[in-house]
Amino acid sequence: MQQHRRIPRVFLAAFVWVCLTACGGSPPARDELSEPQGVEATPAGWLGGIAITYDDVGRYLRLRDPHAFAVNLEGVYMAYIVRAEAKRLGVTVPNVALTRATTEKYREWARNLKVAAEKGGRTVEPAEWLERVAGLDVASFRAYLRRHAEVELLQDRLLRYEVATQPRVEASIITVMGADAAAKIRSQLDGGADFGEIAKQQSLHASAPNGGRIPFALLREDLNDFAVASALFTEKAESVVGPFATGKGADGVQQIYFIHGRETGRIAPYAELEESIADGLGDRPVDVPEYERWRRRVLLTHRFQAAPPPR
Repeated sequence: MQQHRRIPRVFLAAFVWVCLTACGGSPPARDELSEPQGVEATPAGWLGGIAITYDDVGRYLRLRDPHAFAVNLEGVYMAYIVRAEAKRLGVTVPNVALTRATTEKYREWARNLKVAAEKGGRTVEPAEWLERVAGLDVASFRAYLRRHAEVELLQDRLLRYEVATQPRVEASIITVMGADAAAKIRSQLDGGADFGEIAKQQSLHASAPNGGRIPFALLREDLNDFAVASALFTEKAESVVGPFATGKGADGVQQIYFIHGRETGRIAPYAELEESIADGLGDRPVDVPEYERWRRRVLLTHRFQAAPPPR
């Protein structure tokens, strides 16, 4: 996998979570969102002659690890939002891309399963493991992976469509501690120093190794500080703005930005932008920070909140 957010995604987390080898588990036979009302009373399995219901499983998992349960609940919620938004906007995934992503997921799972088995001094064949442990054949498991791969690929397209249709700015950032350090750097930049070199040498931001370049376009919703947003969306391209204090006191975090350029956004149906979005994803897949910012915007907009675990 590339430096991409698919690895930490929550859609396969439940499948990973319930398996001792952290490689798999027993996925649902149907899409979670298509289950009928009252499914909580449906048996998930039997212990002797006693039925274990989905409500029993859910309660057990919530009590065992509330945080992990909330993460997976968020995944189900995000899948629901993604499917609904994709349907509303007419966003679809080409079959060839979906098949490729499904194959990649299966290979990654099989590889992780074998590695985990080898650590325990065993040899495991993925197909045999699926049948013995999960009661599934390979085709059923691939169908499960395909459903979740589709959600991920729809997310990619929704995210980039949002970016393409809104005003956005490409920027680099230098983050340092203290107003004095920030003022010194600003003075150097005004004197002609290279922004990227200073970022590599002195910035505390995760982008420092790349010269401070933020790997994705910033939307106004990404910027909590009004002064930062105002400067980035009004100042000329190729200009330095800041420093901006993001914490309290002169010793707090200070940020300085370099504006590479801005786009106004193109208001158009998804069909008109589909080709350019697909090309862009091929050139630069969605990475972890880009996905996380989009996820936070979605959860904030829809006000998602996991209920506290039952006592």
